[in-house]
Amino acid sequence: MSLKEFTKENMELLFKKRKSFNIPLSKAGSFIGVSAMDYNDIEHGKREITPEQYLMLLKGIEEIESEMTMQRRVIY
Repeated sequence: MSLKEFTKENMELLFKKRKSFNIPLSKAGSFIGVSAMDYNDIEHGKREITPEQYLMLLKGIEEIESEMTMQRRVIY
């Protein structure tokens, strides 16, 4: 993952991924050190995040996605 991937389009995809995996705002915010309310502002374009925060958020969401995928494999 490089900072070249820090684009508005990739941010939107990341936000959609968070929603599709039902990751709470508070959990997503904890990945980058902000409150749920601040994270909500980020998703709605009222606040900006740094490329480093984007990478931390991406890593956190990917970890949860991986855990959920592993759980699905165990269930099936």
